[in-house]
Amino acid sequence: RPAGGDCEVDAGVVFAGCPCYFCLPLSRLGLTSSDEIESINSSCECIKPSLVRYAATPTAIVDGLRLEFVAEDLSEDPTLEPMHLAVVVTLKLIGGKSKSVTVNFLCAPILSQREP
Repeated sequence: RPAGGDCEVDAGVVFAGCPCYFCLPLSRLGLTSSDEIESINSSCECIKPSLVRYAATPTAIVDGLRLEFVAEDLSEDPTLEPMHLAVVVTLKLIGGKSKSVTVNFLCAPILSQREP
C-alpha cells in the first residue's frame, strides 16, 4: 500500500477500443459494507467507477468498486500509441473522510488476434 493508507492496483493491459471492466473488493481499501459512500470520482474520463455487490461464493456477498474502462473510438486516431496510465479513483465517505485507489494499467491497441 502506498503512504497515506491508499491502495494501488495493477489492472494489467486494457485494449483501446474494447470495453473492459475491473472490480476491486472495498475491503482492499479498508472499507466495509457499513461505510456510507457519498461520491466517487475518477481523475480521468477513461475510467468510470461505480459500486457493485456480487457473490464471491455461494454464501458470501461482497461490496466492490467496479471500474469500467471506457472504450475509445479508434476511428479518430488509428495511430494510437501504447500509454502507461495511473488513474486515481477517490471515494468520499459521509462524514468527510475519503479513500483512494491508484489504478495502473497499459492502454494499448490490439495489433492482431488469433485463435489457439
